[in-house]
Amino acid sequence: MKPSDNLNKIKADLQSLVPTAYITRSYEELNTRENDSRPIYAVVSAGFPRFGDWLRTNDRNHKFMIIAQQWVNDTVTGEEREEMEFAMLDIITTLVQQDGVSGDETNIEITEAHTSRQMDPNHAWVVAELQFNDL
Repeated sequence: MKPSDNLNKIKADLQSLVPTAYITRSYEELNTRENDSRPIYAVVSAGFPRFGDWLRTNDRNHKFMIIAQQWVNDTVTGEEREEMEFAMLDIITTLVQQDGVSGDETNIEITEAHTSRQMDPNHAWVVAELQFNDL
């Protein structure tokens, strides 16, 4: 599969895992849908190879990100926001754990994850950096 096919498969797997969320491959929709009350997950490529690296023929890793965000109002406490972010991270972790259940695994792993740490007054969000291995 091409990297774009893998990303589309991740998008479809995420949609089946979280049918109430809005799932996209467009980073821009995080802005255009930022006031949406339901969670939004953007599955985007982080580049191949990593920015600034030379392409090596033995480099078989393709990095990508899942950015999850949800609009929150002023009454949501920091603790509630953290719980929302942990729930988003749990969904991404479940996606990785379920990879390959259907027999067409993409061999993905999470390499890093970050949360808003309550610094964004309007959103709960998570950025998970992942990679496909053995393309």
